[in-house]
Amino acid sequence: MKKVKDIIRLIEDFAPLTLAEQWDNPGFSVGDENMQVTGVLTTLDCDINVVLEAEKKGCNMIVSHHPLIFRPLNFVTAENEIGKIILALSQRKIALYTAHTNLDCASGGINDYLSSKLGLTNVFVCDDVGEGNLVRIGNVRPIIFKDFAEKIANIFGKEYIRCVGDKNKEIKTVAVCGGGGGDFIPDISDKCDLYITGDVKYHMARTAKELGLCVAYVEHFQAEQCAKEIFCEILKDSGVKVEKSQENTDVVYDIFA
Repeated sequence: MKKVKDIIRLIEDFAPLTLAEQWDNPGFSVGDENMQVTGVLTTLDCDINVVLEAEKKGCNMIVSHHPLIFRPLNFVTAENEIGKIILALSQRKIALYTAHTNLDCASGGINDYLSSKLGLTNVFVCDDVGEGNLVRIGNVRPIIFKDFAEKIANIFGKEYIRCVGDKNKEIKTVAVCGGGGGDFIPDISDKCDLYITGDVKYHMARTAKELGLCVAYVEHFQAEQCAKEIFCEILKDSGVKVEKSQENTDVVYDIFA
């Protein structure tokens, strides 16, 4: 039977920690690396509902994309949300491992997955944006931004997506960054016609408009929930039961008047 450290090795062979951004905190977060694994639950986020789901499904290891712990903790108690989750994991003897920006950057990781899903061709790594390999750039057949935006919404199963820029602009070159890639707008604006990402802050949206860059943001959860599927693919030959979380859902929702 596989141990936690064996599952970690498979993930890190695919997405080495050396690929992670310096500000990030991926890796082994909670548990005993020598514990035998009864099952793995893959998720975008680890919250209390995901912990309870893992227990119910007989999975004593959770593999998440977003780190539970980003900054050093001064204490771990049931009085704060992160402490509550760590205690729940420990009490149930469930290990937690995270692959974040290293999974974004990895060959075949999130940004390659998104590029493929969007139908980009001639895709390459834009290695002079951010700290390394986060952004992908590729081509599409010339298409008006408004028409491509509708296509993007259909691909991600959304009724609409938020956009910045001239809706009649012809799009040929597209940059992609899953998650919150809005801060890259100043560096990416001269490299593509359209930038697709998960989150964009207001001031960066205005910057994109001023730079003449079209931007489409599909929401963070929608852009990165493919991490569950990628983890399952990495671990498909591990000999361990691997399931995608059903309790990990988007916390943001729409209300229509």
